[in-house]
Amino acid sequence: MELTPGFKMTEIGPVPEDWDVKALGELYAFRNGLNKEKAYFGYGTPIVNYMDVFGKPHLCRADIRGRVSVNRQEHESFGVRSGDVFFTRTSETREEIGTASVMLGEVPNTVFSGFLLRGRPTSRRVDFTFSGYALRAPVIRAQIVSTSSYTTRALTTGRHLEAVQLSLPPLQEQQAIAEVLGDVDALLDAQDRQIAKARDVKHATMQALLSGSTRLPGFSEPWTEATLGDVSNFAYGKSQVTVAHNFGHIPVFASSGQIGLASSHSHQGPVVIIGRKGTIDRPQYVEDKCWVTDTAYAITTNAMSDLKFLFYRLCLIPWMSYNESSGLPSLSANTAQGIGLIMPALAEQEAIAAVLSDLDAEIDALVAVRDKTAALKTGLMQQLLTGRTRLPGFGPTA
Repeated sequence: MELTPGFKMTEIGPVPEDWDVKALGELYAFRNGLNKEKAYFGYGTPIVNYMDVFGKPHLCRADIRGRVSVNRQEHESFGVRSGDVFFTRTSETREEIGTASVMLGEVPNTVFSGFLLRGRPTSRRVDFTFSGYALRAPVIRAQIVSTSSYTTRALTTGRHLEAVQLSLPPLQEQQAIAEVLGDVDALLDAQDRQIAKARDVKHATMQALLSGSTRLPGFSEPWTEATLGDVSNFAYGKSQVTVAHNFGHIPVFASSGQIGLASSHSHQGPVVIIGRKGTIDRPQYVEDKCWVTDTAYAITTNAMSDLKFLFYRLCLIPWMSYNESSGLPSLSANTAQGIGLIMPALAEQEAIAAVLSDLDAEIDALVAVRDKTAALKTGLMQQLLTGRTRLPGFGPTA
């Protein structure tokens, strides 16, 4: 393999000549976390848990919501400091173990869970914020996954993590990389808040328009009472085995969502799908032709109702209150069709559906922008954490 000028070959591939490659065992001291009986949890000392770590590269005091009762020796053995890195130790799949998150800021009187491994820095060779990004890089994840074990669950150990090789820019470059990626994270956070706000607006609008407490301009006719069966038709499909097809192009829907493809269709869209068995509380609107399995109902409408309006109205029904099973949730067609509704005239239904569809389109546009930002971050991490792209002021030409 021909090396790019300014790069050197290492155990983990080419890295810039002015970068180091260090085993994590040279940078961190590893320790397993605290294990206690269930009765000790729910009160007492803050504890860093698995899901705190799995979801984000950096942690702070506000992220730690779990509590556990500990004695002085446990507190000393399993304490948490700023700069500590936590790795998920065990999980259902190999792909979920060894996910890292670093604690930023001091968190006195805090311990960490036995489902985690703590890496405590033994030097200041690694910038704390940088480590949250670098230890989630694909080259790190690949090493952790490849050395993990699996019996009933996937598992990694401190010894495995000690051997993982990390490429390290000079400290100032680490800090610059962390600042750039932190700016992208701040943008993602702002976009998440914007999406959440838009969803809140949509939900409030649904509550107002679908209850009749707020009327759109030009509509004043009284609403009429009906049952779901009066305004719609229910049908359920065939077993998944009979419709799934490796070379199909028609989406197959079950109670929990799309599960595969079929080579032919049983329903011309649009239809509303809701669970018959399993997930019974998640209505779905499907615009095009599709297959529906026997775990779900395909709902169509008659001349009394607009399907998109009905979909939004179904989203406000507390479906689990109609569950007819003590085990796997179940919803009979007779029960569903007997649910009472208050319906406006068809023209007002269509107008309400148009307003809510516009709000959905706005949310979809915001989500698309957020997805592009997330893809940008992934690309930046791949470039900056491997040295393929150097920030201004760093590298051979600096």
